[in-house]
Amino acid sequence: MIRRMSDRLVAVDLLGPAASLLAYQVDKRLDGIAKAQVATRLAAVYLMDHKAQEAVKVIRDSNITGLPQEEMHQRMLLEARAFAALKQWDNALDLIATDDGEDSRRLRADIYWESGNWAVAGQKSEEIVEPRWADAAPLSVSDRAHVLRAAVSYSLANDEAGLERVRTHFAPKMRTTPDGNLFAVLSASIDAHGLAFREAAAKIAAVDTLQAFMKDFSKRHADVKS
Repeated sequence: MIRRMSDRLVAVDLLGPAASLLAYQVDKRLDGIAKAQVATRLAAVYLMDHKAQEAVKVIRDSNITGLPQEEMHQRMLLEARAFAALKQWDNALDLIATDDGEDSRRLRADIYWESGNWAVAGQKSEEIVEPRWADAAPLSVSDRAHVLRAAVSYSLANDEAGLERVRTHFAPKMRTTPDGNLFAVLSASIDAHGLAFREAAAKIAAVDTLQAFMKDFSKRHADVKS
């Protein structure tokens, strides 16, 4: 019942009341596995509200053995994402270093992008979408975002070969999408970059990667039932 109430509050963007409701359960009412499971949800709400330090604390304070594997995976992702929001890049990467799940690979790409490690950010974003360029299915919104970020990253890393590869592989699929014109500007040869590239790159940089992560996280990971 508490989870359903908090979900309704989150749905109407009342993140503070939702967090207070869950925090009371974690601090006063629950213990053991039940406490850890509600704490996972609380950490997610804190991150939606851009309260990364609180998210780290509630996960750390509720650590316990015996949780289901899926719950442990969710907590790992949330803690790593919180460290990234705090610009503690090494801590974030260390947490997901041995996990090769798709959500961890996307988070790694986010971390390198946010930290300004352009060479690796380009590689990680390209790795996520590389299998897609030759298949028949259209690119998802998330996939297109990684294609655009790969183009920006390779440009900022002065990696013309990487940029040309992204352009060659993805131009046919990107051309017919709402991001077609943006991709054309961002994937142009580095020596042709000017004001249009800077404006387009700024548009990509302005995307709230934390918000995008949390939206994707909510879709991929259903709450563990208590």
